[in-house]
Amino acid sequence: DIDDVIAHCLQDAAEQENNTSSLILTKEQVRKNDGLEDRPLWTVIDGYVTDCTEFAKFHPGGLGKILATDEKQTGWTGEEFGFSLTRGSNAHFPKTGRVFQEGMRKFDKLQSQVEVNFGKDDGGAITILGKLLL
Repeated sequence: DIDDVIAHCLQDAAEQENNTSSLILTKEQVRKNDGLEDRPLWTVIDGYVTDCTEFAKFHPGGLGKILATDEKQTGWTGEEFGFSLTRGSNAHFPKTGRVFQEGMRKFDKLQSQVEVNFGKDDGGAITILGKLLL
């Protein structure tokens, strides 16, 4: 009956809203996941929150280099969490930037976590977890 259809639609809408809201992450959440003391390592790249826990183990610059990406002076924007792979000083890694852009597009389309694989020689894979709440 119509009441069951309406109830089902409302439930679906609520579930979708909950799933979408879990993809918006705060600066505090990123700061807590700093890769230290066995915590996962989250960083922000081009406004997307990424899990770089495994990636950091193989990154040529190591954990310190990756942790620095969220600092004010490191980012393209000059603001905290302003790091970019596609603009500014890190745009000299064109393959990495292209692969990450593909991951951003896929994340935006699917509205779910997406693995971005840079390849073994470039540190491996990261996971886009969501977008940073501005």
